[in-house]
Amino acid sequence: MKELEKHPPLLGEMTQFADKYPDRPALYCLDAAGALCQVTYAQVLARVSACCQRFAALPESRIGILGANSIELACNVWGVIAAGKSAVLLDPTLTSQELTDAMAKADVSYLIRDEDFWDLDANLRQLFPALHVTSPVSEREAPCFCPREEGNVVFFTSGTSKSSKVVETPAWAFCGDVSAQAHLIRHEPGDLVLLPLPLHHSFGFAALNIFYKLGCPVFIGSMRSLMADVRQVPCQIMALVPKSIETLLKHKAFPPTLKSILVSGGYCPVELAQAVRQQGILVQNRYGSSEISCGVGENLPEDEVDTLTLHDGIRVEIAEDQEVVVTTPWTMSGYYKNPEETAEVLRGGKVYTGDAGELDAQGRLRLFGRKKDMILMANGEKLHCGDVDAALSALEGVQEGAAIYVNQELIAVLRPRPEASEAQVREAAARYNAGLPYQRRMKRVWLHPDPFPYTSSGKLQRRKLEEAYLAQSK
Repeated sequence: MKELEKHPPLLGEMTQFADKYPDRPALYCLDAAGALCQVTYAQVLARVSACCQRFAALPESRIGILGANSIELACNVWGVIAAGKSAVLLDPTLTSQELTDAMAKADVSYLIRDEDFWDLDANLRQLFPALHVTSPVSEREAPCFCPREEGNVVFFTSGTSKSSKVVETPAWAFCGDVSAQAHLIRHEPGDLVLLPLPLHHSFGFAALNIFYKLGCPVFIGSMRSLMADVRQVPCQIMALVPKSIETLLKHKAFPPTLKSILVSGGYCPVELAQAVRQQGILVQNRYGSSEISCGVGENLPEDEVDTLTLHDGIRVEIAEDQEVVVTTPWTMSGYYKNPEETAEVLRGGKVYTGDAGELDAQGRLRLFGRKKDMILMANGEKLHCGDVDAALSALEGVQEGAAIYVNQELIAVLRPRPEASEAQVREAAARYNAGLPYQRRMKRVWLHPDPFPYTSSGKLQRRKLEEAYLAQSK
């Protein structure tokens, strides 16, 4: 209850912001016709309050939210949480079957979706007879405060809908975590933020809340329109995943107004952060997970690019196998209806993250990537895939590169650039391999013609690459 007393309920905080910045622009986006939409802090409060009033009157408690990034989507998510319900954030890129699986796993009983998803009605009503399907609240109504306790925000871990887990986080924990880390974000009052990350992803939604709390207007874009957005949004800050930073760096597309990038959602190679910093742009690595929605630490300007200063109230230990173990008051309550896997991650009041890392003498955290992306080879060598992937991707003639470990063999998967010949790529791989210690050399090189598989947040799906390699080698 102390956390609830420290951190006002969501509508209470939004009232404070509306009183402090009544006419300051809070959120921007483009509508379906490409016109610029803008709402102030006072208008956001009115919309969220209208949503809260509507959803609080519903008997359903688990409300799915499906749609493309928009102001309406953000206000509906906030409204569901403020009404004391569980806001289940659904990935609009899922197939119909994957979406069905995800909704069943999360026990969604009421669905909010935008106009792009009207055609799902018949199928969803057949599969979920009790499901209510409606469009988002967008009308501006007078604030109406609901006396209920706030609810939960619900994310899905990476993976397909069948293999992913449903992460349930109390609103007070999510908001408390936002408050704990907001002061570490480098910004100036009124800095415009470009947020193309999907709001159904924990980092995307966390970034929205962080910058809203800091009083920075947020342009809600999308990954699909990223190149167009950077050309027309004179932003000072961007929130990105490493893959999108690579794309902007490759095309030299950073806005001239850009001062800093907040990056999370996957391992950020040191070389990538350094390349951006060399252009005079600050890169702040942020480390978090769906289980710790808002994060554990940030990379500060005075830090080396691969070290992270911990947020207030966060303690980190490193287990014998290099797993990062976090003690924090702000974490998920558990995986929904999955006590076994919850018990594996939440043990003794600590979160076992599944990530590998180390602490330096100053207590700062350096990450190596996911433990499952740390290959333990038959010879006892440990290989951190993030560093190897970055090195392979930087080879001459290579568009994308990744390491996989199949049948106790280390394999370089390389996607050649369109203009590169097979001989050129293989020669570059051979030179790279020759410079490695013998026990870390690639046994084979597989030229992969198609784009690599990634999650919607830009994480490489390494297992799918391994499966594809096995399928083609039969």
